[in-house]
Amino acid sequence: MSVPLVHRDQLLGVLNVNAADGNTFSAYELRALSLFAEQGAVAIANARLFDAERAHVVELVELDRMKSEFLGLVTHELGRRSRSCWPPRRPASSRTRRIETSELFRDHRAQRQEPRVAGRGAA
Repeated sequence: MSVPLVHRDQLLGVLNVNAADGNTFSAYELRALSLFAEQGAVAIANARLFDAERAHVVELVELDRMKSEFLGLVTHELGRRSRSCWPPRRPASSRTRRIETSELFRDHRAQRQEPRVAGRGAA
């Protein structure tokens, strides 16, 4: 006797069962064989899904490794470039204003300084 292994309208295989010479299958045995075939088809489908998911996980792990390697390389290169450009350059107008401001501050301090009084040890 042969029973198809069908899962979601897809034929996965055939279950063959042989009876001893002269023996026939009862209705109970035919129903049990049919249920066994249904469960076998589900088990085969699940095993195929599991294999596909395992292959997908392997692919994702490889992609994650490649991503981490790429990010490490980019981070290293960006870090190396930022150290070679440190301190950051300022525009000429910013440097000029800073120099002008420091000169004004120095001149202002020089005008406010009071004459120093000679210390005790001076003659």
